[in-house]
Amino acid sequence: MNLRKYLDASQKKPIPLNEAWRIKQGYAGRGLIKSYSSPNVIIFSYLTYPEKIGLLWLAPDGLIRLGNKTIGKISGLTADDFGKSATHKKIIADTYYKIGLGNQPGNLRDNVEKFYEKNIRGRIVNDEMWFYESDYSGTGLTSRDYDKLMDTAIREIMRYIPDNWWTKKLSEEETPTYRLLQFLNRDCKQFKAILKSPSEPYLYRGSNKFFEGWTAIMPRKNRKPTDMPEHIHELMDTQFYEYFGWRARSEGVFVTGDMTRAEYYGRADIFIPVDGFSYLWNPEIGDLYTFLKKREIFWRDVWSVEKQLEKYVAGYKKTGLADAEESGNEIIFRCRKYYLVETKHREVIYDWAHSR
Repeated sequence: MNLRKYLDASQKKPIPLNEAWRIKQGYAGRGLIKSYSSPNVIIFSYLTYPEKIGLLWLAPDGLIRLGNKTIGKISGLTADDFGKSATHKKIIADTYYKIGLGNQPGNLRDNVEKFYEKNIRGRIVNDEMWFYESDYSGTGLTSRDYDKLMDTAIREIMRYIPDNWWTKKLSEEETPTYRLLQFLNRDCKQFKAILKSPSEPYLYRGSNKFFEGWTAIMPRKNRKPTDMPEHIHELMDTQFYEYFGWRARSEGVFVTGDMTRAEYYGRADIFIPVDGFSYLWNPEIGDLYTFLKKREIFWRDVWSVEKQLEKYVAGYKKTGLADAEESGNEIIFRCRKYYLVETKHREVIYDWAHSR
């Protein structure tokens, strides 16, 4: 399994998933819990095989949850010892019929164990999120399949399990948007301050990521071009780095204040970056690919267009986000994480942006 996108390769240290947790990979069994001697334990499984079930997790209160719904209580263990004694197998077995696995043939114990390698398992202990290393050879999954499964599992954990669980347990009555606002108030003060003045403080990202309500995403750091020729992509990346200190084409997240333009790339969702972001935009360039295509840049060699491309890069600005949003032009963000919110919650985002 490849978790390189969540690790800092230069320092060989995990990058914080958020303010509370760090991702690690290796042994995530009961021995790990005993070595920490901590009551702060969450046991989770992200189940997609043999049925697509979702995030099943057990928190320190002894309740078993599927997503944000409580479906049972761990049996036969006290609150004091469940963190050391409870297992993934026991949690699944205690909810086997409730989560829709009751129609699986054969022995219950064997059924639980035989599909471990096609699912994601782990434990959260204090500020560390541990995932089992998995041997998925023979399961029919490729490494790319498993990486995608891991990405989805991490997003589901971030969506349903509060990273401040140890200090504040959310009630079952709280709505998904209430949870979202907690994260935005904690993570997105910089963005809120900048976009407080426009009457329509929305940026949109078009993509094929489909989710219900909202989700959090860790952006790629080595984005490959979809349509733009690679030699132009790499040259402009170098020029962006020379002018602004980061490779906007490969590190950037592309958004716009124009919902229609965003929908060209898929479903348009509201984009909100976490604190510490930077951005670039050009008042003269609505969409860089279209802009360069109209000028027939793609069919020319690098040396003949280098100066011309540098002129375009030099025209980018790193301030004026409200103006960029209003222009509808492409905006390139550099951020460690961002939230996407369905547009049906635009009033929630509007109220948040204009609140104190």
